[in-house]
Amino acid sequence: MNTQILKTQTLYRPVNKVELDLIQELDWKAFPPRLPEQPIFYPVMNQEYASQITTEWNLPAYGNGFVTKFQIPSDYLSKYPVYNVGAKIHDELWVPAEDLAEFNSKIIGDIEIVEAHTTAPNSHFLFLEDIVRLSDVAHVLIVHSIHPEMEIKITGKSMLNNILLKAYGRQTEALVVTKNQRANTFALSLDQDDLIARFKKRTVVMLNL
Repeated sequence: MNTQILKTQTLYRPVNKVELDLIQELDWKAFPPRLPEQPIFYPVMNQEYASQITTEWNLPAYGNGFVTKFQIPSDYLSKYPVYNVGAKIHDELWVPAEDLAEFNSKIIGDIEIVEAHTTAPNSHFLFLEDIVRLSDVAHVLIVHSIHPEMEIKITGKSMLNNILLKAYGRQTEALVVTKNQRANTFALSLDQDDLIARFKKRTVVMLNL
């Protein structure tokens, strides 16, 4: 029996928080439709270029910026030209807005966040992976840092989306193993549990340190 391995291409897309929220509403499976004044969808071919757009354009313009990545079958991408618009790293794909629905249908797996930036002082973005209810506490938030190399220490003044937090450590290790989370996952508990309704699973939240 012949089996064919699907070849894929990793693409990157710099977005601001507004577009990121729309991606979240689409269950991390698609990018939102283009606006009438946006005839082209521009994913880029490498993370370095996406990061440059994020830090040099989105961050000053919006106060936040994210780099997302996703997988597309290589044979499907061959129908679209790659344009270089500057230096060696400045390669981008030009997808007509009317093709975006079909393009979205070709995305393999989830759209992922690989970088997150903010101009807010003493702040950092986290990804809220899950919300679990435990017997000894009402709710625990399972979050992970979008920047795995960044060490985060929760103090008595730490806030998540402006809600006071308290560190939750006793069952963190078991939770990480059970959920098969990445090494930079940790668990937090709200100081006021009745505020849990303000959070959604699988979304980006702001941590104020």
